[in-house]
Amino acid sequence: MNRYHFIGLGVLIACIGVIALLLQRSSVPERDWDVIQGDAEISEDHSERTLTIHQSTRRAILRTSSGFVVDPTKLHITTDHPDATTLIIDESGIPSRILGKLSSDGSIKVINPAGIIVGPDARIDFESPIVESTLDTRSE
Repeated sequence: MNRYHFIGLGVLIACIGVIALLLQRSSVPERDWDVIQGDAEISEDHSERTLTIHQSTRRAILRTSSGFVVDPTKLHITTDHPDATTLIIDESGIPSRILGKLSSDGSIKVINPAGIIVGPDARIDFESPIVESTLDTRSE
């Protein structure tokens, strides 16, 4: 085998890993969330495969270390303010995945240094723009 075969094999293995990640389907996984700033309540309905975040302040910052995943679950953020902003910081070390339905009454910002995958069947449903970033927010 020459070096081109090894490069091709490496690319094939990487593609299989990405495809496996995108095709992975499960029930609503258990997640750990911390509300860093603002007031927000998080609830999960496993039978409906829905995660709901109710935010009662204009701004809230939520952090997860288990991954921000909308796959194939639904995530809905409700707010008491039409101009509310929710910042979600994913510190899991793996790309965030938006493959299901994401909806909000306000605007959403997702930060994950490992990346953000928006799948072909994803449905992002709200009037304000979503902002996604791979900015590293760790304060080391």
